[in-house]
Amino acid sequence: GVVASLPSRCSVIAAANPKSGHYKMDKSVADNLCMPGPLLTRFDLVYILRDEADAGRDRMISSTIMGRLRRGDPHRDSRGDGGRAADAMNQFGEK
Repeated sequence: GVVASLPSRCSVIAAANPKSGHYKMDKSVADNLCMPGPLLTRFDLVYILRDEADAGRDRMISSTIMGRLRRGDPHRDSRGDGGRAADAMNQFGEK
C-alpha cells in the first residue's frame, strides 16, 4: 500500500454515548464507548461529560425553559418565583 502524509487543516467534533447507556468510571474511554484505541488517538482532545441523574433538578430546569418559551420571552422570570429558578439554573451551569 501507499503511505503518505498530506497537510490538512480541519476540525472534527464528534460525540458518542456509552455502549451501556451509563459511563462507568472504572472502565477506560475506549471500553465505555466501544471504540478502538487507535481511533481515539486521532483526536487531540477528549472530554467526558457526565449527567448525574436528578429528576427534581431536571424537572425544574425543563419547566423553567418551557415556561419561558411558552410566554415568548426566554429571558423573563415567567415562573413568578422571584428568580429562584433562574438562580438555581445559574448554579447548575457553574458546576
